[in-house]
Amino acid sequence: MTVSALQQIKKLVLKARQMLSSDHLSIQQLENVTASLLLERDRLRATLAILEGKGAPTDSELARIGRTYAKVRHGMNPFTGATTTYYFCGICGPKLLPRLLLEVERIAAKCESRLQRLRQSERKTQQLVAKAASSDGMSRKLASRLKRRLERPDECPYCGGPLGDDCCADHIWPVCRGGLSDDSNLVFVCANCNRAKRDLTLREFALAAHLDRSAIEARLAALGKRF
Repeated sequence: MTVSALQQIKKLVLKARQMLSSDHLSIQQLENVTASLLLERDRLRATLAILEGKGAPTDSELARIGRTYAKVRHGMNPFTGATTTYYFCGICGPKLLPRLLLEVERIAAKCESRLQRLRQSERKTQQLVAKAASSDGMSRKLASRLKRRLERPDECPYCGGPLGDDCCADHIWPVCRGGLSDDSNLVFVCANCNRAKRDLTLREFALAAHLDRSAIEARLAALGKRF
C-alpha cells in the first residue's frame, strides 16, 4: 500500500469526523462516506492478513487491495512471477496499519450508527407528512411525488410476474382504510395486480386473486415494506 493511498485514507477519516460533528448532514452524503470507509477497511484488513504471513495474495485479494502494495512476503512476485521474499513498503509497517485500521473501523461504526438514526428520523418525518396529507385528503398527491424515488423491483411483488412498462405504485394498505403515503406502504406492482387489488387489503386481494399470501409477504419483506 503506497504512501499516497494511506494519505487518502487519513483524509477520508478526517472528512468523516467533520461530517459527524455537523448538525446539517444529508443521508446521501453520509452513505457515500460510510461506503468509502467500509471499502478502505476491507482493503486494510486484506493487507494486514498478507503481512501476517498468509503468503502471496490471490487474485481476489489483489482486487480488494487495489494492487497498491510494493512487495509481499515469501511467495510469487505478482509483477515478475519470481518466487522469493518480499515485503510491503516501509510506510505500511506492522505498527501503523493496525492503528489505522482500528481508527477506520471506529469511525465507520460511528457513521453507520449516525446513518441509522438519520434513516429512522426520515421515516418518522415521512409518516408525519403522510398522516397530515391523509387528513387533508392529499394522500394521492403525496404518493405521486414519492413515486419518483421509490425502488423499482425486478418482479411484481404481488404475483411474482414481470413488472412491465406500465407498472403502478400501489398502497399496500389502502388509503381509504387509513393507509399512509410513505415508502413503507408504497410499492410498484404490475398493472394487472394494481387493477385487481383496487381498495382491497393484502389478505382480501390474495384470496380473491388466488395468490400465495406468504409468497407475497416474503417479497414485500425483502423490499423493506410493512403490511
